[in-house]
Amino acid sequence: MIKLFMLLLRKKKINPHKFESIIYSILSAFLSKGRYNEAGGNLDPDQLAMGIKVEMEHTSDPAIAKRIASDHLAEFPQYYTYLAKMESELSKLNKKKEKK
Repeated sequence: MIKLFMLLLRKKKINPHKFESIIYSILSAFLSKGRYNEAGGNLDPDQLAMGIKVEMEHTSDPAIAKRIASDHLAEFPQYYTYLAKMESELSKLNKKKEKK
């Protein structure tokens, strides 16, 4: 996959080192900004662990999952507890629909 990507960069005459620098710059900005960093608050470790697990459904990078979970928790400290309740209720509703 990486070899194919490198070939594409060369074909488009994009310097791979410059491209890599841009990507790292974007990731650095992503990881250093956000609601959590703006609020500077403490997070409940249990909520954060729940959040990372949930967000890993959307990414393979634990740092990105932690960042997303931290931002959600900065806005609403019990975000993942309520998300779990909502998903449980939806599951119950779906089971009732299937029985009909």
